Amino acid sequence: MKITYCFLSLFMIAYQLKCQSLYNDYKSESKTPAYLDEFDDNHNQWEDQSKEFTINIKNGCLNFKVFENGGKTKIRTITFFIDEKKDFELETSAKIVSDQNPIQLCWGYDNASYYSFILSPNGSFQISKYDKSRPSGNRYVDYTSYIKSNFIDNKNFNKITVRKVESQYYFFINENFILNLPFQSFFGNNLGFVVEENVSAEFDYLKVQYLNSKQTINIKNDNNNAVKNSKANSDVDINIPETKINNQNTYCLIIGNEDYSTYQTGLNSEINVDFAMNDAKIFKEYCNKTLGIPDKQVKLIINATTGQMNQGITWLCNLAKIENGNAKIIFYYSGHGLPEEQTKEAFLIPVDISGTDVKLGIKLSNLYKSLTEFPSKKVTVFLDACFSGGARNQSLISMKGVKIKPKNEIITGNLIIFSSSTGDQSSGVYREKQHGFMTYFLLKKLQEKNGDVNYGSLKEYLIYNVQKETGLDGKIQTPQVIISPQIEENWETYNMLK
Repeated sequence: MKITYCFLSLFMIAYQLKCQSLYNDYKSESKTPAYLDEFDDNHNQWEDQSKEFTINIKNGCLNFKVFENGGKTKIRTITFFIDEKKDFELETSAKIVSDQNPIQLCWGYDNASYYSFILSPNGSFQISKYDKSRPSGNRYVDYTSYIKSNFIDNKNFNKITVRKVESQYYFFINENFILNLPFQSFFGNNLGFVVEENVSAEFDYLKVQYLNSKQTINIKNDNNNAVKNSKANSDVDINIPETKINNQNTYCLIIGNEDYSTYQTGLNSEINVDFAMNDAKIFKEYCNKTLGIPDKQVKLIINATTGQMNQGITWLCNLAKIENGNAKIIFYYSGHGLPEEQTKEAFLIPVDISGTDVKLGIKLSNLYKSLTEFPSKKVTVFLDACFSGGARNQSLISMKGVKIKPKNEIITGNLIIFSSSTGDQSSGVYREKQHGFMTYFLLKKLQEKNGDVNYGSLKEYLIYNVQKETGLDGKIQTPQVIISPQIEENWETYNMLK
């Protein structure tokens, strides 16, 4: 892997090197061991060799050497399933024996795609991703440039830790916090090490632990004054009703696109979609607990890229095909939407698509066509996004105060669409409740009725309450419901639970 020194102006770190999160926010008693290899023997079959590299276990270390002129970066992984829905910690202790090129801890590996925590012999680190699905020449995504750190000891072993807590990664070197980034779903279930040409490295151990109890991440500022990053729960985020019903034929794709500034250069955090991650995460809990949808049949993607959104839609449509007309499909999206200025066609915007490249997003008409390609009992779409060029905070593009009324799409099949706003309206955020307005009242209705909600009453409830609450703030937002002609006579009797 070549070293990329390009600076992607990523505001997600805002150079959080100015602050320090405590490694001991999670004590040992709050961790459950899931995987541990101290490299005392080769029971996990790490050892390997060729004319280009050798991997052997000696003196309690895994020794990984790639020869000069070997020609390629070498990756060695083992398969171990990490439940990414849980909070977890991945850790190793590594030493660069030769001083030519970096070494990497990699995770979420599959088919040559992976995430990596990179240590360089010059005392710098980088967080990166290699995505084989991207076009050739554009497969490396450097979430940071190489950043110098006084925490790195070039002569000895360095403990490097990747900690996932809720929707964030926290990265540590020798128990010192260096930065945090939004969590992204894995490519696969392998983890291990990456070593480049003309490098010899030693790894003392590799372990994975689950973090059992939620704890507040403490942040220390430069004056060593502790500041707690705490957040009060919304009333719909707690006391979520549970059902005994098992909806075996229901499948749900949930996407929460909040953080756009991390994935695109030159954007500030104000263009992000406040609480979209919370919208998606809590809606998933209601799908599992209140609507009785098995967890494996609910796919949650936080900060979805174009590839991830397309993969998720394909996953959902394939399951509809398998069910042969018996499936009940739910698609939920919270994030940016934008119109194409000339055609006025509406698009969902993945986090890696800019406001000037709207056509590279997910066209709504194509989404609806895909969701109804195969017969289903019902297809329900929830869109907490606006498509006029407005936004919860700030639009991805400057519209010079002009909003575009998006084109109405022709829909077919058993399709019902609940959209958070109408025409050229913006979709706002209910800050007190930490959700988009439509999502909050959707969750509230499910909570109040234990999921037993008819679509007709849901429509009336959403329109009245969203209009009232936004009207109190002086900017009325009106949800709309779009129904395909085939079900105009009976859609109101459809039920979220049935």
